[in-house]
Amino acid sequence: MDQEHLVAIDQKVIDRDQRESIRDSHLLIETATLNFLLEAIDPLVLPPYKGSTFRGALGSSLRRITCKTDAPICRDCDHATACVYSYIFNTPPPPGSDRMKKAETAPHPFVIEPPLEEKQFYNPGDRLAFGLLLIGRGIELAEIFIEAIESMGERGLGNKKESRGRVRITSIKNSEKRDVISRDALAADLPRKQIPIDRFPTADFNRISKSDFAISFITPARFCIDQQPIGPRDFTFSLLIRHLVRRISLVDYFHGSGGRSGWNAHEIIEAADRVRIRDNNLSWFDWERFSTTQNKRMALGGLVGNAVFDSNVEPFLPFLRAGEVLHVGKNTTFGLGKYFLNNSIGDRYGYLS
Repeated sequence: MDQEHLVAIDQKVIDRDQRESIRDSHLLIETATLNFLLEAIDPLVLPPYKGSTFRGALGSSLRRITCKTDAPICRDCDHATACVYSYIFNTPPPPGSDRMKKAETAPHPFVIEPPLEEKQFYNPGDRLAFGLLLIGRGIELAEIFIEAIESMGERGLGNKKESRGRVRITSIKNSEKRDVISRDALAADLPRKQIPIDRFPTADFNRISKSDFAISFITPARFCIDQQPIGPRDFTFSLLIRHLVRRISLVDYFHGSGGRSGWNAHEIIEAADRVRIRDNNLSWFDWERFSTTQNKRMALGGLVGNAVFDSNVEPFLPFLRAGEVLHVGKNTTFGLGKYFLNNSIGDRYGYLS
């Protein structure tokens, strides 16, 4: 991809003044999915949870492809506001933002869906699959993501340089399980799914009847209060809803319609407080990653397993279904916070299926 093309994409994606703002009755978050099938060229040694490995390798490749200055720290770079890498991996709140003004990073426009198998040793010819969820303006960068993943495969996967193994892409499919054959106008051709949530919800959060409802966390869900992780016994439905309301509203603000929701967060969370857990089968999954940026090991454990609630949570279904796609909690770009819901009333919200 030539430099002029990159600059054109930079301006199309980054320039907030050129962004269309959908200010109607809904938050409107668009997503698109790329599903990759990889084949090992060399022997591979990967950790049981592979989200950190894939995110780290993708970030390194993306930086090599798109960085124009080789500046060691993005926030000190003069090109940061018009840089694809900075937008994808640092995602600083743009100038003039009235959300997260003091934060260094906003929610990122992608989520890695790593292989869920715990297999660690791969022989040449073995295959592994992973997905990439692109959000909002991140969809326009699908071609760059694919280029970075190809480069990632050529340089090799693995946490240690001496044990990295090369992989090749054998297929790329979209959310409709069709092969991505041509990259010409790729972003325009990708099927997009919309997550519409009422900006001014009409659901009566005070009418919550009794009915069992379950949630199953497939990858570690990391919930924190005052920067302290929440363990299995302290998990509550209101904690889940609090994190969902925040994540969905921020993703919409930075990558969706760009407006503020009309939600009464206090009312929603107060109603969620009345939903109780009947069966708590959650456990703590402990894992660490080494951050090259911070030059230290970081603990990123979270909750896995399932919990059964004792109430009909139908008023909260739009938030819960959106979270099934966007994930919930901290460090979602690693694939953390993936969950499924188990209840027949979810069929009424089939816009994500």
